[in-house]
Amino acid sequence: MSFEITVGYMLQEFNRFNAMYFDGCLPVPVLKIGKARSALGTFSCRRKKTWLLGGTRLCDCVIRLSSAYRMTEKDYQNVLLHEMIHYYIAYKRIKDTSPHGEVFRKEMERINSFGWRITVRGKAGSLDLKNMGHNDKFLVLALKLKDGKCMITVVNPKYYKTIEMQIRRIGLPWHGWYVGYDAYFEGFSVVRTLRGRRVSGSLMCEKLSGLTEYEP
Repeated sequence: MSFEITVGYMLQEFNRFNAMYFDGCLPVPVLKIGKARSALGTFSCRRKKTWLLGGTRLCDCVIRLSSAYRMTEKDYQNVLLHEMIHYYIAYKRIKDTSPHGEVFRKEMERINSFGWRITVRGKAGSLDLKNMGHNDKFLVLALKLKDGKCMITVVNPKYYKTIEMQIRRIGLPWHGWYVGYDAYFEGFSVVRTLRGRRVSGSLMCEKLSGLTEYEP
C-alpha cells in the first residue's frame, strides 16, 4: 500500500534512526520532499572554511526524498537510511573509495543486519509513478543546425508557437517536436526562447527514440 511521506515523518524517523544506528551524532539537516524521478533520495552538503581553526566545517546539509513513486513506508525508511549513511560518512570526514565504496557498503551491511533492505542503487525502475499524465511529460525540441551540430531542449508548452515561428524565420535544416518522459530531461531548464544544449547525434537519436512526436 502506498505511503504518503511528510517532512514531519522524515524528522521523526531521522531522529529515531540517528539514535539507533549513528549514536545520535548527526545534527538534523534540512529535510525536503521533491518529485524527482531520477533518484528516490539524495543527500547534499558543502564545506565552509573556518578561518579561526584553519579547516572546514560541513554546512547546508539537505536530505531529500522523492514522492513521485508509489512506495511503502518501509521503502521510504530504507531510502532515508541510505541517505543518512552518506551524511554520516561526510560528517565524520571518512574517506571512501567511491560514493558507494567500501565504507558505505560496510555501513549498509551493518544496518541491514537489523532487518533493513538498504541497497546501493534505488529501485525506481521497478516502482510505479504517481499520477503519470500529460502534465508530467516533457515537451522536447530537437534541432539540427546549418553547421551539422545537434541541439536539444525542453520547452514550456505555452511558448511552442512562439519558438516554432522563430525556427521558421531562421530556416534551420531540421527540427522536431516530441513529448514524453525521460529522467535525462530533469536536468534541463524549461525554456521560453530558442536555446538548447549541444548533444551528439547518437545521443539525440537515442533520447528521441523513447518519445512520441508532438501533435499540438
